[in-house]
Amino acid sequence: MKQTIRWIAAAMLVAHGAFAADEIQMQLKMSAIKGSIVEQVQPAARSADWNGSGIYAATIALTTNPVALSQGAIVNPGFGFFQNTGTNYTLCLVFDGGTNTPAMQLKAGEYSMLRLATNCIVSNMRAWASRDATNTATTGLYYKLLED
Repeated sequence: MKQTIRWIAAAMLVAHGAFAADEIQMQLKMSAIKGSIVEQVQPAARSADWNGSGIYAATIALTTNPVALSQGAIVNPGFGFFQNTGTNYTLCLVFDGGTNTPAMQLKAGEYSMLRLATNCIVSNMRAWASRDATNTATTGLYYKLLED
């Protein structure tokens, strides 16, 4: 039986001009279909304030060894967008550099958006490709941070 899960864009749309309230517009729609099971989630569009003005984006190549993420000149990370750019392997993300227990996994091509916790230190975050039988898995991570 074919399994289908479709994620339709979680959008971060930034208004032009001065920074005021509601600069970030978010929309999410998820449809999960498997056999006779159909589940849909589509909360109302949401606006969020963007207190900072910085944006940092990076693409990094990953192997099975954890790699620290950078936050560039971002002092207080707010919203983050993360995407596995690979086609074969799962990407693992951990938010605390002291452990290698993933807090989030993204299969090939998947993406996620979230608000990072206040005082989150992105340089403590680690990402890696999940191990395959030969321990040679590779993938890529594209991520973007908005300063809060």
